[in-house]
Amino acid sequence: MASAESPDHRDNVKGSLSVVRAAAMGGQGAFETFMRGVCGDRSREIIERTLGRAGYEQAVRESSFFFRDEVPACLQWQFVSTEEPIRQPVLILEGGDGRKVGLLSQQVTEVSTTLLPRAEVALIANTNHMLPLQDPEALGEAIASFVRRHPIAALV
Repeated sequence: MASAESPDHRDNVKGSLSVVRAAAMGGQGAFETFMRGVCGDRSREIIERTLGRAGYEQAVRESSFFFRDEVPACLQWQFVSTEEPIRQPVLILEGGDGRKVGLLSQQVTEVSTTLLPRAEVALIANTNHMLPLQDPEALGEAIASFVRRHPIAALV
């Protein structure tokens, strides 16, 4: 595995984002290209089943911000470890089927666990990047379990 700081790792992540670059032209075609590349061929069906046609259409309309502002920022982002790693427990949720769609999900998880030594990874079976829509119950259970194991001390 390449380290979080290595040029090979950054190139792998940027390579995985090629679908994002290809989709950056905007509009419904861009949205569908991105969603297929990150979430698989059934992404539209999943969105329409859970959010309705209006929810899908709203996602397409609002995706222009993602392509215009967030994608360029992600492509410039440098993951860098610090001398003082974050010691707080962190839950990383990943759709278990996301790795079948592409490497980006796995790569982000690997970098995150390098930078966050107390990270716990929960793979939610039969889901991908759309896991909140695919299995909200399993998502809620994973978060609740993590919170029970790692309660936040009261702020005084």
